[in-house]
Amino acid sequence: MNRRAKLDPSAPFDLGFGAWWLIYVARPIFIVLLALWLWRLILLFLLLKRIAALDLAIVPTHPDRSGGLGFIEKLPAAFSLFAFAVSAVLASRLAHDVVYHGVHVQSLNLLVGVFLVLLVMLCLAPLTVFIPKLAAAKRRALLEYGALVGAHGRLVRRRWILGESVDEHPLLQAPEIGPVADTLSLYDAVTKMRAAPIGKTALLIIALPAALPMLALFAIEVPIKDLLQKIVGILV
Repeated sequence: MNRRAKLDPSAPFDLGFGAWWLIYVARPIFIVLLALWLWRLILLFLLLKRIAALDLAIVPTHPDRSGGLGFIEKLPAAFSLFAFAVSAVLASRLAHDVVYHGVHVQSLNLLVGVFLVLLVMLCLAPLTVFIPKLAAAKRRALLEYGALVGAHGRLVRRRWILGESVDEHPLLQAPEIGPVADTLSLYDAVTKMRAAPIGKTALLIIALPAALPMLALFAIEVPIKDLLQKIVGILV
């Protein structure tokens, strides 16, 4: 009896111990654990959505470029092991096809790429609930700080270019604003504000664990050095 016949569900009594273990033990446990982790993602999404609905005091000029919410991008670290486990399961299945069924790893580039993108997007999805708040805060701040820089610049021009007397104007005397360079740096900070609290840290926390099993998969045919150079070139 060939291998395909042994794995045929229509002939359950011909299955070996490994197949029985896969179908009735390993696979159900994996599905349950996968569902639990997805449920955790949903709960985190709902929690952050309620937090995002609050009246948040977003600071457009905050150096974290996320309005003061930059600390949230560390949350995906809780799902790094989840990303690694799911990627390892898919990588093992694809490695089986490469080793025993003659599939070339180069033909898996699109599949692996789409999988990694979807997995990273899934793990970072809870952070996207802050996009409306941050985007609205940035649009409003661009107008407000633009008006501030414009008013400050006009006063400086009146004093130093036109020679007018504006010594008593409070905007020029405000120590928290300072010289023209400081007002420009405030506006520049607003323009660099991100619409979501997702930076390189959040991306790497998920992307690296997810890419490691795939690295082992491609190492079957492609040298490790070339793979590492390609991954570093993509992430950096």
